[in-house]
Amino acid sequence: MRYFKKIDHTPDVKLVSPFLLFCRDVERTSLHMVRLFILVSIILANPAQSKDSAEDGSQAQLKKILTEKITEEIDREDTIGLNVAVFDSEKIIYQKGFGYSDVFNDVETDHNTQYQGGAITGILTGALIVKLKDLGLLSLDDPIDKYLPGNLIQSNFSNANQISIRNLLTHHSGLPLNIFKGSWAKKPESINSLLSEDVTLRASYPPDYIYAFSNIGYSLLGLIAQEVTRKSFSSAMNTYIFTPLKMSNSSMVHTNNVGKLATGYRDGEEATRIFPRDTPSVGLVSTVSDLSKFFQQYLRRGSDNTLEETITQQNAHVLLDLEKQVGFTWYIGGTKIKNAGKVIWRGGATPNFRSRVVLLPEKHIGVVVMSNDSRSWDVIEKVSDASLSLLLEHRFNIAQPEEDELKEKIPQLEGVKPGSFNKFYSSFLGRIELVKTDELHNLDLLGWEFNLVPDKKSLGWYELQYDLLGFIPIDISWIANLKISPVVIKNEQVLLAYYNGKQYLVGKAFESGEIHTSWKNMQGEYKISNPDALTDAMKISTGSLMIRDDALFFTYELPIFVGMTLEIPLQTRSNTTAIIPGLGTGMNETISLSAKNGKKTIIYSGYELEKVTKSIWNIFD
Repeated sequence: MRYFKKIDHTPDVKLVSPFLLFCRDVERTSLHMVRLFILVSIILANPAQSKDSAEDGSQAQLKKILTEKITEEIDREDTIGLNVAVFDSEKIIYQKGFGYSDVFNDVETDHNTQYQGGAITGILTGALIVKLKDLGLLSLDDPIDKYLPGNLIQSNFSNANQISIRNLLTHHSGLPLNIFKGSWAKKPESINSLLSEDVTLRASYPPDYIYAFSNIGYSLLGLIAQEVTRKSFSSAMNTYIFTPLKMSNSSMVHTNNVGKLATGYRDGEEATRIFPRDTPSVGLVSTVSDLSKFFQQYLRRGSDNTLEETITQQNAHVLLDLEKQVGFTWYIGGTKIKNAGKVIWRGGATPNFRSRVVLLPEKHIGVVVMSNDSRSWDVIEKVSDASLSLLLEHRFNIAQPEEDELKEKIPQLEGVKPGSFNKFYSSFLGRIELVKTDELHNLDLLGWEFNLVPDKKSLGWYELQYDLLGFIPIDISWIANLKISPVVIKNEQVLLAYYNGKQYLVGKAFESGEIHTSWKNMQGEYKISNPDALTDAMKISTGSLMIRDDALFFTYELPIFVGMTLEIPLQTRSNTTAIIPGLGTGMNETISLSAKNGKKTIIYSGYELEKVTKSIWNIFD
């Protein structure tokens, strides 16, 4: 089904690589000279017109080009609905809705269409915490135990420092990504449920060890805000953020009748409306117009110094973060936007919505894009980057470099030593296996096999090639702009990726070690015995615990890539506990065995997995 009625292109034939989950490229164009010619022609063709009318014509032409470019992108991907706002420090320059907020009822998007903001929410929560600091209600370097129960978090790191509010703000608390069970529902529990005795929060790392995004960490910030303001989190947000900025279409309250909240779509199909428990992290419902009002604060000259702190790098001392620069949930740099000074951005995702904000503080311009289509990651990145590129060209005569101009020798970072390939790595995409054949290394990920070709410019780095049907070499580096290298950091054998001009940690080498007897005896197929709205939305039902290559894995099929299996390595620590080895978000988290009603179950993030009992009749299913 096509959702845009005016344009009907023949579908492109694409080779989809799972690496595009991690590396998404912006379509390069050489039309900037044409656009500049058009803009200059408008002025020269009417030399007697006033300066104001020339500017009006130029502005109109910019809007026309923006509309054409955005329409092209969303039509190519059949994006269901999307809103975009481009703004400077004082006004919204361009704002438009595309597609549908509700396909079934034929409701098109408009300036009041609301979307779930995902992780963009954390930016507003960070601003709230800084506001409370300015009011003298807390200090960013206070330990969180000052405001929360002292026994709330369990840790395996006895000599670690206490977790501070700043650690929560920068995602360096070491807390797990989430307690997934109950995190999304039609009527979710409040963040207060995290204080229940039934909830176990176990740190995956000591504070300030590595960046690891944590919804739980931001939920704790919400609880701290409640403690010091004596208000609910949503009331505090209304009092200190929404009301002063007249953000009348924004809310942290979750009901089925939230204003003009768009219908969410997952994989092109209408999805059940669900809301998050972790409101301070991902609970925002808003419009691009309202968010423009909020983000304009970061662009105004002489703006509040406290907001400046939120976009200032906080992790320069964290060696394992490499070139990743973060503020208070903001990312600094690492986009395709060049020659415009500092770039800050943040993407957001919920089960059925996507969003992205990019700001150029030195040029005082920004863009926010929101969509109700779970497939729209690529589109919102391309739309946001293209919008700012066009505005930079129009307002500052700054053109973006062509792809060839971006290629450069990869620098050697301090504290990073050359390494050699390990056979296995544990990553956010499961197990990565490297096999050496003759003079080449092959990399196996999610069932796809890539050839690693030495980079001619940078020693120790490898480009990726994929062999279509096993015999046609296809260079995918131009798509993903990705190179990898084995290195040693703090005595850890790790795999690095070079993307968008920066180096990132991808995987950690792992050896299986001893597999405790109780885990060996648990091999088999499992199903989630306590499913919820999140597992239903993600279409996750069964998986298998298995031993292969003398290592323990939990495997399940990726719903978004039919036929591709995610293999999660496990390292057992005892007969009842194991961890997912690795470094970074979602890694090093604990999995345990539990005996319930005489039956052993696997426990992960609040979910209970029971072994599937098979009978002879299963053979004929």
